[in-house]
Amino acid sequence: MSVLHGHETMRDRLRSIPVFLDAGGARFQEHGLPDNPLPAIGAWILAADAAGQQEPHAMSLCTVDASGAPSSRALIVKDIDDDHLFFAPPSDSRKGLDIAANPRMAAHFH
Repeated sequence: MSVLHGHETMRDRLRSIPVFLDAGGARFQEHGLPDNPLPAIGAWILAADAAGQQEPHAMSLCTVDASGAPSSRALIVKDIDDDHLFFAPPSDSRKGLDIAANPRMAAHFH
């Protein structure tokens, strides 16, 4: 481990950083969510924007390529309708090729 100041390690510093201070004790509840999460995602993005969150439409998109190697990229959501979440990687980009090889993916919003 690297030493930062005196005997302080990176682990010590990382563990001293406060975690989820603004969570207010609220817990995410999976039950009661709609079968289609897209309208809820849109509402959450708009609520985050109204609350002043910077770039609430940014997401990490995680895919795997044809060989199963994982990849993650930051992208911007361009649109949401009842059936689709739209983002804009070119179809010939690494991300586009990953999606063509294996359309299963995960998106993460902060």
